[in-house]
Amino acid sequence: MLSLFEMLIKIASVGFISLLVAANLMSTSTPSTYVKEEVQTSTSTPLKTLIATTTEEKIANEPKATTTLETKPITKIESTPTKTATTPKTNTPIKETLKPIEETLTLSIKPIAETPPQPAPSANEVNELARKAAVNILCYTEAGSVLRPLTGSGVIIDERGVVLTNAHLAQYFLLKDYPTPNNIDCVIRTGSPATAAYRGELLYISPPWIEKNKKNLSEENPLGTGEHDFALILITSSANKDKPLPVTFPYVLFNAEEPDEKSALADSYVVTAYPAGFLGGITVIQNLYISSTVSTIKQFFTFKETTLDLMSLGGSVLAQKGSSGGAVVKVSEKKVVGIIVTTTTEDTTSARDLRAITLSHINRSIQESTNQNLSEYLAGNLVSKVLTFRANKFDYLKNLLVQELTN
Repeated sequence: MLSLFEMLIKIASVGFISLLVAANLMSTSTPSTYVKEEVQTSTSTPLKTLIATTTEEKIANEPKATTTLETKPITKIESTPTKTATTPKTNTPIKETLKPIEETLTLSIKPIAETPPQPAPSANEVNELARKAAVNILCYTEAGSVLRPLTGSGVIIDERGVVLTNAHLAQYFLLKDYPTPNNIDCVIRTGSPATAAYRGELLYISPPWIEKNKKNLSEENPLGTGEHDFALILITSSANKDKPLPVTFPYVLFNAEEPDEKSALADSYVVTAYPAGFLGGITVIQNLYISSTVSTIKQFFTFKETTLDLMSLGGSVLAQKGSSGGAVVKVSEKKVVGIIVTTTTEDTTSARDLRAITLSHINRSIQESTNQNLSEYLAGNLVSKVLTFRANKFDYLKNLLVQELTN
């Protein structure tokens, strides 16, 4: 039988043990609620933050798995390294969270399928392109003028409205106000039959050609080799008050690189122009139609020693007056590689030899005069280039022509 003193000691011991158990239960319940709140917050964390958090969690637990991972926040794991367990069961939710993220990243970096190679352009396709970019340049003169009306061809080579043509045609732009203001009116026409569409200003005309051929204006049938015979006209306004200029113009890209003679002779070319050699003045004004043909280069000529400057295209309906400035477009590239300059004088167009200067010759010529190749000259503000040319070269070249006309 226990004494009263012994019973009091036992009751006190049991109470102490109960207090310890209660304290232990309280210590395990608080961290569990804390972790639950942490997981809920992390679900709204941005993707990069979630990855960084779960990765650190995984690394911290692999060496020493703990039972406190479920009951204590991650920041407290390192501060309580003594409470360890044998199985890191809590890694499973982390892997399940990362798995869909990895799949999403894999899908986002799949390679894009390569674009299949485009078929080689056909002559019909290039012909349509060249005809849309072709222009007729018709210059009227006042009655009694010492200069006669003139018609020729050109091609737009830049979407901003740059027309490539011959210097022997564009020289009329220099003489617009000779001998009286607005004595010459040049209009740029398009379509078939050709109708007035635009007006333009000289962007460039070859000084070497004007200097060497200034007498051509006074000759009935001027002759020339075609060397340096090119000019650039910038379309600046509409010929129709009710029709504004387009945002971009139909055009054909150009290739000013030196051609490889062997491959060039094997290729085909679309030649486009507005021939008018057998037409009267009224017909030219009212019913001038565009013509085009598919041709090959018969041979090359050079103005120097080794450069390919002039191409022979043989006889065709285009071998007549009015075709000067027309485009020679290489079918395989869909690019302008030359412009018509001269033709021989046989009785029929089929017996004549139509000739064109190469874009590589034009490129060398403009670089010799401006220290810029053709692409560089066309870069930047073209209206500014027009004004610069007018300030630096226009009057000098105009005076050369006027002196020849007045002698």
